[in-house]
Amino acid sequence: MYPCADSLEEGERLAILIGDKVVVFMRNHGVLVAVDSIARGYSMLYMLEQVCCTQIRVMSTGEKLLRISLQVIDPVQTPDEHDRHKGQYIPRGDEASARS
Repeated sequence: MYPCADSLEEGERLAILIGDKVVVFMRNHGVLVAVDSIARGYSMLYMLEQVCCTQIRVMSTGEKLLRISLQVIDPVQTPDEHDRHKGQYIPRGDEASARS
């Protein structure tokens, strides 16, 4: 069993776990985000909740899920010019190699 996340040691363990990621789903504990501002963290968690709810609704249909193309994803990942809390989108894993 892991200790409560209120000690320096547990904070360091979580930092190692996160690595270069910004979102971690912790089984039976919720979601952890590590970003540069509270506003960006709130925005990210809000959007993550919306995406998860949408995924559950879509999966509940029982239909086969289709992958969304990069041509659809790219414009959505580009922050609006008026977004005060925009951050740089960093592709991860196989997604990064698919773009090169």
